[in-house]
Amino acid sequence: PVRALWLNKKSFRTLDCHFVNFVSLQELDLSGNKLTDIVVLNLEKLHHLLVLDLSNNQISTPVGLVAQVIDSIPLLQCVSIYNNPSFKNEGDRKKLISCLKFLCSEKSHLRVVDTELRMEERALSWKKHNLPKEKW
Repeated sequence: PVRALWLNKKSFRTLDCHFVNFVSLQELDLSGNKLTDIVVLNLEKLHHLLVLDLSNNQISTPVGLVAQVIDSIPLLQCVSIYNNPSFKNEGDRKKLISCLKFLCSEKSHLRVVDTELRMEERALSWKKHNLPKEKW
């Protein structure tokens, strides 16, 4: 089975790839393309995905929708999304972190969103989603 797929720097504007055919995929590198929307990629089908690199694209998907896609990948540990129109600076990264509902779960494996997540960054999500302080 295919465990890693590197489609970086191919100048893709869209992908008509059915990732559901890659059920064992653990690493997906789509960096350095011209992708504009991650919702259409159907990444939520990749239940074993650990690493996702979307950096250096043209992603303008609203931060809340990006968070929904990330939340739908249960084993994801690392996502790289910097240098995209929706993620130009540290404030955009923090907004994404605060929108991630799955960070409130004890089952969350996510450790990196461009850089390693710090406890105070995780707290952004906990506060936004009203996780009781005793669970922190």
